[in-house]
Parts: sequence; structure tokens; C-alpha cells
Amino acid sequence: MGYLISDDAVSSGKHDGIFQALQSGNLLGEELAIVSAILKHHGSSLSLWMPSKQFSMLAAEVVAGGSMPVCNISNSREQRTKDCCVQSKDKTDIPEAIPMEMKSMAFRAGGPIPSRHTCEGQNISPPFSWTGVPAGTKSMALILHDPDAPRQDGFTHWVLFNIDPTCREIDEDIANDRDMAGLGIQGKNDGGKIGYMGPCPPSGRHRYIARLYALDTILTLNSGALRQDVESAMEGHILAKAALMGTYAKQAAA
Repeated sequence: MGYLISDDAVSSGKHDGIFQALQSGNLLGEELAIVSAILKHHGSSLSLWMPSKQFSMLAAEVVAGGSMPVCNISNSREQRTKDCCVQSKDKTDIPEAIPMEMKSMAFRAGGPIPSRHTCEGQNISPPFSWTGVPAGTKSMALILHDPDAPRQDGFTHWVLFNIDPTCREIDEDIANDRDMAGLGIQGKNDGGKIGYMGPCPPSGRHRYIARLYALDTILTLNSGALRQDVESAMEGHILAKAALMGTYAKQAAA
């Protein structure tokens, strides 16, 4: 679930109330900057999507007339196949001057990835969210890669492409289906399987880099495509990039 700061709230003269609510510390600085930029430079012509996990109840009450749930994330894995992302009302919901940024509710940038997302835990995919998708984006791609794996060119753990450009958040524990209705198409990881494969470093602490790409095209690739296939197809079509790095070292002896 999430909330939309819409032109209804902006045009009704609730600017001060919105700022008071958001400045109470419930949102990150980058999100405050986005809200500020929209209100100052775009007035009532634009809408802004905010994930509910980072949108306080106070802010929701302030924009009561213009707040609305956009996409439900079900605890049911089967339902998530249909409703697996949180969507923005508008594809161009923020100023282009603000760079695309990516984060996860599971781990901080540069921090350790929880074991539930690894081979020592439930081996489920972590959640990701992003802001700053540029105008003209027709699809997005996400690649999770371990550059420290003891093999040439590292090890790819997840390939996801043709993500809906209105998507702003992917829930955790996405099923390893080839085609995800409402989200995109899953490629093949370097373990030879469709979908997500959690970190499982043979020794030491490895880096796991999630890279997000905003593209000006829809890739003509089939499910099961490899990272190299996706990277090749993306050439000349990348509008923006974002990355998030986490780390993992096995807790139990191999």
C-alpha cells in the first residue's frame, strides 16, 4: 500500500500542512527534496508516489483529500504474482533533474544482507524500491550480481527485465515464475535456473550489487535470458541507472 500526494491536495492550498508533516522526520531527505521540487516547480501539474512504509500517518491525514491506495501487496505469494509492485499514477512523477535512486527495506547501502535472503535462510528475494524514473521510460531492468565470485565475470543471482515503468517498489519473496503479471519477465541466474538465487559465497565476504536501469524501449527477449543477453539488448537504450550494494559472508562453516 502507499499514498499519492496528488494535485488535489496541492491545488487545495495544503502546501504548508504537507511540509509540516513531512518535515517531522518520517521521510528521508531525498524524498523531502522530491516533494519540495514538485511543489515549488510544478505546482499542481504533477503527482508524487510515496511508499506507505515511509509515509507517516500524519502525512496521510494532512493530504487526506488527495491520498489514495494504489496497489495492494498481498502476503499470498500467488497474489504477488499478479500484484507484485507498487505503481505510480504517472510515469513522469518527479523532476528529471533528480537522479534515479534505489534502496531496500532489507538492508542499507553497503550493509549486510539478512540471512533470510541467502542460501543459509529462506533464500527469498529482497524488496527493492526506487525514485527518479526519468520521462520517456518504457521499461526497466534489474540485475543482482556478485563481482567477487571466484569465476570469470562474477556470478549473477537475479535477472528481471521489462519491468512496468510505473512500478516503484518490488515486494520481497517474488516467485520464480518466468513471466510476472504486472511486473516483468525473469531471466536465468548463473545457477541455471529462472528467478532469484540468494547469496552463498564459498568463502569470505562478497559484495552483491543490484543495478536498476530505466530504458527507452521494451526488450525483445524471452524468459530465461541471461544477464549478458539483457546487457547487450540494453545498449543504446539506457536513460538512467541506479545501484545498491549489500554484502554477505556465510555464518556457518562450509
